[in-house]
Amino acid sequence: MILLWGWVSSVQAQVENEKSKPAPARSSGVLGEDVIYARLSQFFELVQDGKVKSAYEALTKGSKSINDIKPLVTQTEAVIVGNGQIIDAELLRSTRVGKRLVRISYLTHGEVYPMQWNFYCYRSSGGWQVLDITVNNDLYAIFDDEEEKTQGEEKRKAGAGAK
Repeated sequence: MILLWGWVSSVQAQVENEKSKPAPARSSGVLGEDVIYARLSQFFELVQDGKVKSAYEALTKGSKSINDIKPLVTQTEAVIVGNGQIIDAELLRSTRVGKRLVRISYLTHGEVYPMQWNFYCYRSSGGWQVLDITVNNDLYAIFDDEEEKTQGEEKRKAGAGAK
């Protein structure tokens, strides 16, 4: 009985110790993937603060495939004007192909409309880099459900034909 009480006390102390620790940053354990998640988090913080150019400079640091950020900055500023200032961003999903290639999707909540951001990232010998970025404000395409996407496409086609 005393041994059991001692064990329970030890477990309770470990649980209390774990509760007092701050929550760890997202870490997938896949070749330091937490580094790219930290950069994406910083990206959205800067965009929310209206520092779009600084956001892309930090995000594409070390990237070999994105040499000119001016078009990205211009397009992002236009997207924000059309969809409203970004209020917050949340991780939707990440899809890996092997250990070095990942698509990380975020949903941002704008003042007017949500947007899906897809970041295609690769771990090269020099570290993680962003290969490509897409932004989509197509509500139906945000969902993974193929039936939902098909219905959205049909609604858009019907709307285009009515004009």
